[in-house]
Amino acid sequence: AVAARLSGGEIAVRAAPEEERVEIKLRGASLELPPGGHLGVHLDGTVNDTPVQFALQGATLEQWLREPDRLPVSLSARAPGTNLKIDGTLGLPLGSAADLHLRASGGQLASLGSLSPLELPAWGPWSIDGPVRATRAGIDLPALEVRVGDSRLHAEGQLDLRGERPQLELRLSSPRLALDDFPLPPRDPRPPRSAIGTARDVTRRTGELLVSRWLRGFDAKLEVQASEVIGTDGLVAEAKLRARLQQGRLDVGPAILTLPGGSLRVSMSSELKDSGLDFALAADVERFDYGFIAAGQGGGDEWHGLVSMRLQLHGSAPSLDEIPLHARGQVDLAVWPNDLRTGQFDLWSVNLLLAVTNVFTNLFMPQTPSRLNCVVGRFNFNDGVITEDQLLIDTNAVRIRGAGKVDLATDALDFVFRPRAKGFAMFRLQQPLRVTGTIWDQRIGTDPRDTPEAVLRLIASPVLWPLERLTLGPLPRDGTDVCTDPLRGSSP
Repeated sequence: AVAARLSGGEIAVRAAPEEERVEIKLRGASLELPPGGHLGVHLDGTVNDTPVQFALQGATLEQWLREPDRLPVSLSARAPGTNLKIDGTLGLPLGSAADLHLRASGGQLASLGSLSPLELPAWGPWSIDGPVRATRAGIDLPALEVRVGDSRLHAEGQLDLRGERPQLELRLSSPRLALDDFPLPPRDPRPPRSAIGTARDVTRRTGELLVSRWLRGFDAKLEVQASEVIGTDGLVAEAKLRARLQQGRLDVGPAILTLPGGSLRVSMSSELKDSGLDFALAADVERFDYGFIAAGQGGGDEWHGLVSMRLQLHGSAPSLDEIPLHARGQVDLAVWPNDLRTGQFDLWSVNLLLAVTNVFTNLFMPQTPSRLNCVVGRFNFNDGVITEDQLLIDTNAVRIRGAGKVDLATDALDFVFRPRAKGFAMFRLQQPLRVTGTIWDQRIGTDPRDTPEAVLRLIASPVLWPLERLTLGPLPRDGTDVCTDPLRGSSP
C-alpha cells in the first residue's frame, strides 16, 4: 500500500510573460494506492482565491501493467456552483491520446469567477455533456450537448494544434433558443448623462470580448444556426451567424435575423492594434414591418408600419468605449408609420421627427386627421459630429425639411425645421420650428428671430405661392416623390 499526505503550498503559473498569473494555493492533498485497489488522488485548495476540490481515480497496478499504453481515469472537480466529471482513458505517455466523456454543470456561468479568463455573464443553470477525443494533432468534439436554462445547443468542433497557432472550428445549432435564458447585464438605474456615456457603458458591458487580448492567442471559425429564437414577448425568429478570428482580427457576418416582419443583416469587424483598434460596422433593414413588435408590447393594429435602415460606420479608436467619437460613415432611417405617436422606437432621431410632425400637423390641419407619408433621416457621422444629409417629414398636409447637427461629445443638438404647406397655401403663417437642448432633453419651439421672415412670407404669399408652384411644382399629397426610395445606396 502507498499513502502520502501534504499540507499547504503555493504556486503561481503564467502562460506567457504578458499574461496574468494564476495563483494556486494548496490546503491539503493525499495520494492512496491500496493493495489491489485503484489509485486515488485528492486535492483541496484555491485557484485565484476560488475554492476548488479535485478527486482523481486511476487504474489499479494490475491494469497498468496489463495495458501500459492506456490509463483509465475518473476525474471530478467542484467549485462554487460548478461540478465537473470526466471519465475515460488517457494514452501514455500523457498527451499522446485521450478518449473521454465530459459532464459539467452549474448554477450560473458567472459563478466560475476567476477560473475563467473572461468575465462571464449570469446565465444558467447550464450543463455540457458529450465525448471529447484528443491526439497530439488536436482535440475533436464530435457531439456536445449544451443547455442554458431551457435552451439547447448541439456543438461540433475541432481544435487543431499542429500549426504555430491553435485553429478552432466550432459549429453550433439549436432547435430552440429563448432570449430569456441569455439576459443582458443590468442597466444603470440612473438616467443616462450623455449619449456618449451610454454608448461607452454598453460597449464596456457587452463588447469587451471583441477586442480582448485573450483572443489574439488563437484563430477560429464559428457557425451558428438557430431554428427558433424565442423573444421575451413570445416572438419567434430564425438566426444565422458566421464569425472568423484571424491573427487578432475578428470578422462577424453576415449575421441574419429573420422575423415575421422581415429580416436584419449585420456585419462587423474589429482588429486590436498597439494604438487602439480599427472597426467597421454595417447593418441593413429593408421595409421591416414593426407591427408585430408593437403588438407584443400592447399596441393595436394602428401601430403597424414599415421601417428601413442602412448603416455603414468605420474608423480607428484608441479604445472600445471611444468608438462613437471616432466613427465615420452614414446612417439612414426611413419610417412609414400608420400613426403619429412617439415612443414606438428606441431611436432619439425618429421620435424627435415624430414630435416635430405632431406640432406642425396641429398647426396646419388642427381639425382634420392627417396622414403621415414618411419620416426620413439621413445622417453623416464624422468623428463624433452628426450632420444631416437629408431630413424630412412628409404628410398629406405639409412637408417639413430640417437642417442641423448633433455633437456626441456633449449631446448638444441644434436643428431648424421649415414647413411648406401642400395645396392652397396663401395667407398661412409658416414659421420654422427650432429644436435645441440635448438628445435626452429636447426643447421644441419657435424663435422670435424667425417671426419677421414668416410674417413677410405670409404677406407676400399671393406672389410667392404661385412662383413656388411654377419653379418647384406642386407637392404630391402622398409624398411619392420623396417617400418611395429615400435611402442612399450602399457603398460599392
